[in-house]
Amino acid sequence: MRRSRGAGLVLALIALASAFAEAPAPVERPAVLAGRFYPSEPAALRRAVTDALARARPSRGPAPLAIVAPHAGFAYSSQIAADAFAQAAGHDIELVVLLAPNHTVPGFDGV
Repeated sequence: MRRSRGAGLVLALIALASAFAEAPAPVERPAVLAGRFYPSEPAALRRAVTDALARARPSRGPAPLAIVAPHAGFAYSSQIAADAFAQAAGHDIELVVLLAPNHTVPGFDGV
């Protein structure tokens, strides 16, 4: 199968950037939507995630090249997100790139 040069360049740039990137300092901010879109209590949230992953469809094949998963509230998308992320279980994943919109912090217009 022939890959386009553009896709190869993007992958090479991501690999190069990750090789020289320093681990950023952890950023902790208040959970502004706790209790609205997901459980507010840490133990309840942990249980909800654990339960969704326990019900997830098992991985059936090679390691995924990409995962596109929803990020809506738990009631709307927790199980399909768990199904998506479960596809990486049991595989040696070396690089994770997370792209997500920020629609809760005023003044932040990037991805």
